[in-house]
This record gives sequence, structure tokens and C-alpha cells, in this order.
Amino acid sequence: MKKTLTLLIVLFAVSCYSQVNKIETQSVSIDNLITHIVENFENKKGDSLSETHNLTFLIEVSEEPTAEDKTILKQAFRLLSRRLTAIDTISIVAYKGLNGIALRQTSATDLKKINYALNNLKSTIDWSTKDGINVGYNYASENFDDTATNIVIMVRNENAAISIDDISKNSETLDATPKKRNNTVLLTAIGLLPEIITLIKD
Repeated sequence: MKKTLTLLIVLFAVSCYSQVNKIETQSVSIDNLITHIVENFENKKGDSLSETHNLTFLIEVSEEPTAEDKTILKQAFRLLSRRLTAIDTISIVAYKGLNGIALRQTSATDLKKINYALNNLKSTIDWSTKDGINVGYNYASENFDDTATNIVIMVRNENAAISIDDISKNSETLDATPKKRNNTVLLTAIGLLPEIITLIKD
């Protein structure tokens, strides 16, 4: 009961954070990413009155992303670029095996730049970063667009692997980070939302 109450408090805090910053959070597994795009983003081509989107993708990846994961991501972003317009923006942030900003805010139709970021995740991110989730939400807040619908899309990947060395480094970072930022635990908890909701339902 105590654990469930704690989880409910975390969910409430996350909800408040999102409302204050007006940033919507969507969560989807990498296997369902293409379906998610089809269901949530209509084709805007030729619709000059459609709302503008400012999307930050927070993608769970391995230290060495697999060819299969890269293929799914590239197909999903190709579909998304066809449905959005040049004034819509996309940012990509990696977390877990790799942590950091892979693609800074760019036009949703700049597929060449998007694919480059996906193909070169290890060389495009800042290696000094250890908490990709925190970086992703901070980046989304810093680049908040009052004229657009601001969404953080968390792409979960249950097969994403992290090295033993990185686990040790991340543990040290998480121990130290709350002293610097009070919202680190809150932002990290956001990544667990699907699991938290499932636990509460059970």
C-alpha cells in the first residue's frame, strides 16, 4: 500500500510538472513507434491552418544501437517527415546506453540531417552526459515554443543494453545529481510511467 501511495505521488508530481511547462509526454515502445505516428500525427501537407509541432524524441538506446533499431527509427522518422511541415521541429535525445542530445531542434522535413543523427548517435552526442532523461526534459523546456504543441515522445526499448562500466558511472552520477537538481528524481521517474501505471492497475 505504501509503495502504491508513493507511486501515485510521483505520478501526480509528473502531471504537475507537465502542466506547468505545458509539455505533453507520450510514451511508446520502439516496436510500436510507426503505429504511434500513424495514429497521432495526421498528414499536414497543404493544411496551412494546422497546428505547429515542437517534438522532442527521448529514445532509449544501447551503447551500440542495433541495425534493426536504426532501421525502425529511420522508417518512423521518414513517415513523420512526410506528415509534418518545414515549420514543425524535431529534436532527438538518447538515454540509457548512450546519453545526450543527438539532434538539436531542426525542421521535421530535414530527413538528411535526421538520418545522419540516427546513423551516428555515438559521435553526435555529448559524452560528458550521464542522465539522458534529465537532459531531454531540460532541453524541451529550454526550447519551449509558445506557438506550437510541445511534446516529449519517450521511445522505450526493452532490449537496449548498457555496459557494466556505464552502470557504475551512472550510479555515481545519480547519487550526486539530486544534490544539484531537485527535479532529477522526478524526471527520471517519468521514464518509468508505463511500468508504474501497470503496477498500480495490478
